[in-house]
Amino acid sequence: MKKITMQYLITLWLLSVAMSPSAESIMIGKNLPIISLPSNAGQLVFNDGKLRYLGWNTESLQGRTHLLYIVAARMGVDKINEPLLDALLAAGGVEAFPDERVRVVSILNIDDVMPFGGGFAKAAFEHARKQKENQHAVFVLDDRSATQQAWGFSRKGSAVIIVDEQGVVLRYKDGALSGDEIEDYVALLSMKAQGE
Repeated sequence: MKKITMQYLITLWLLSVAMSPSAESIMIGKNLPIISLPSNAGQLVFNDGKLRYLGWNTESLQGRTHLLYIVAARMGVDKINEPLLDALLAAGGVEAFPDERVRVVSILNIDDVMPFGGGFAKAAFEHARKQKENQHAVFVLDDRSATQQAWGFSRKGSAVIIVDEQGVVLRYKDGALSGDEIEDYVALLSMKAQGE
């Protein structure tokens, strides 16, 4: 009986390790693991008064610094890193960063949503995309938890990543940023916006 119990516990532990998000999926100084999203989700584009989706992949994160703001489509999750967005607004907003140097990518994981909430979350995301103040940002809809699975995020959460012009990870946090981390993120983005 003791042997079966020990085997059972070892099996449970191995399963929990295998099924938990990989903390090493994203590493500072390395490129993000590659993901691709199909055109039925992916990047949300607003042109000529019409919304449409295009395929999106991490290879598009080249040529400029990107701030990736990833959230689960759940009530209140957007509040986790709202202080970072407030700090960016206080620094002049996304418009203060030259588009050719810094771009914000908002990724909504619509697969990580409360039952029957997907339609509401998608509609709110599409509405936000249409807003003039968001014209410089990239909006990406993840309908299969591709980012969460490939990059090892916690479910029901928020993550923030900064990648450089070659797509190399400079900063990464799964969960709420501390006050010091927010200052660091804003300072780094401001420095990159000035071409440093």
